[in-house]
Amino acid sequence: MFSRKRKPTGKTAAKPSKSTPNLPMWPTHLSLNNNESGVGYGGSNADTQRLLAGRKRAEQACDVEDGENTKFLHDAITQMEQWCQGTDGATGEEEEQKTKVTSTLADVFRNQIPTDWNHRAKLYHAALDLTSLLSSKREFVPLLGDPDDVESVVYWLDDFGQQAEQIVKHESTTAANKARKGGGKDIKFANRVVEVRNEAVKMAKLYNGKPEEELTMFSFGERYQGELGPMRFDTVESMDNHYFLKQIPNAPNTLNTRKLFRELAAYRNALPVEYGSSAFCRVINSRLDLLRVMITGPDGSPYANGCFFFDINLPSTYPRVAPKVQFLTTGGGRIRFNPNLHNGGKVCLSLLGTWQGPGWISGELTLLQVLISIQSLILVPDPYFNEPGFEASRGTTQGNACSTRYNANIRQYTIDAAIKSHLSSILKNKNAYPEFEGVMVKHFLEKRSLIEKELKSWAQEDSRLKSQVQSVLELFDRLSAREKEARRGGSRSKHSLDSAAKRPNQPTEPIQLDDSDVEEVIPLAAAGKSEETIEIDLCDDTHDNIKETTKVYKKGGLNDIVDLT
Repeated sequence: MFSRKRKPTGKTAAKPSKSTPNLPMWPTHLSLNNNESGVGYGGSNADTQRLLAGRKRAEQACDVEDGENTKFLHDAITQMEQWCQGTDGATGEEEEQKTKVTSTLADVFRNQIPTDWNHRAKLYHAALDLTSLLSSKREFVPLLGDPDDVESVVYWLDDFGQQAEQIVKHESTTAANKARKGGGKDIKFANRVVEVRNEAVKMAKLYNGKPEEELTMFSFGERYQGELGPMRFDTVESMDNHYFLKQIPNAPNTLNTRKLFRELAAYRNALPVEYGSSAFCRVINSRLDLLRVMITGPDGSPYANGCFFFDINLPSTYPRVAPKVQFLTTGGGRIRFNPNLHNGGKVCLSLLGTWQGPGWISGELTLLQVLISIQSLILVPDPYFNEPGFEASRGTTQGNACSTRYNANIRQYTIDAAIKSHLSSILKNKNAYPEFEGVMVKHFLEKRSLIEKELKSWAQEDSRLKSQVQSVLELFDRLSAREKEARRGGSRSKHSLDSAAKRPNQPTEPIQLDDSDVEEVIPLAAAGKSEETIEIDLCDDTHDNIKETTKVYKKGGLNDIVDLT
């Protein structure tokens, strides 16, 4: 796949359509009693005590390491200022010291999260002071690295700066936070991060000048992460159909929005975005206690590639108490997707207190652990065995047969309620989740080839799915045509405009090659060419032949340093 280079990473359920076919309900032999189903973590209360003790030891070790790194960074500033005054070439000792500086800075910026800003303030200020020095001295600019290199200082500083911008945006637009004690301190620090980031990125780009176009090979997974990674987390002005909005029309006065937003801002990195399965979050800017999350079904499971939605309320005493979670993708209350995901929207998980087992650890756990648990413990390849007592039949002939029949029903539900209904509503401009429309469109189109192959495979195994799969394939054709028309300058959809505004100068359509298109790839550099026009056949077995001509440029760098003084 050819594409410009970018970061591989660093934002009430809809009623079913009348045309929706009647789907088989939950198997009659499985109980629908909300108090009799669900899984949690195995273990006992002693496990909780060991977890807390281990966490305390880890925090103490981290504090010691932070102190050592802070001293090292301060010493490095003094040392490098002395080097600037010297005229001799760099010694081996100096080169070793510079290597340690870059690795330490990259680690500090990579591992920061807004909730740690106060506790680790000395370390972060020392890192920013040293980075400012690197940016201001021509001989030290190379230490910042390439903005596109995931191991470089400037790559992770840029990510730090994007989190800081989120903090500034929220604190500056929320009157309550302006007046709250400590709010101004957050803005001051965040502004400094953005200032240092801007200067470092500018100088690094000048030093690492590249041709305007660049040929880069990406895997499907890398491209998916590059396209959807920046969309992990975002704020929205409203979500009028949020499940908890009617129950809690006003935010509680005791909610610590400043601390909460610092936790949520870290989600732009912390939420998993992978080709196999991802999680995305949106929060109401004026109601940080109300969130909505979209989780894509993991590959290899009967939920594969579907989009599943959850509304979340963070109580005023969060994180001392667990969040409240409501499952939305229920086909209007008809579908029970899992022993833990009831057709009424209940999510059974011990962390939430909705099932037995080790529960919420006050002040220690966060919403992120809940989301990861849903993704990894509930949306699993064999959900049949999540039902209490059914695990004992795993591996037996009868158990495997029951699991296969169970998955066949779940696949049908996934196609109807988690793929087809979303595609249809987007094309009809009636999407119940407009805050995720851009994410859904990119998700479906980036994985279109895989999704189509998987759905066809499901239909071969279960003839009941053939008509549904054919409908999905037709919807994919319509969505793809709409997006191509938008890119050609026609009437642009809202999500396309938003995406273009957030990600300027990014390619909007990958050139995808498979084995039938290319027999051998010869590097241009080996051929002695800096620019060449090639014709790529983009046809496949299911689409009309389309031929496009694209210019390919040899990757080059700017070796001569620009006078930065």
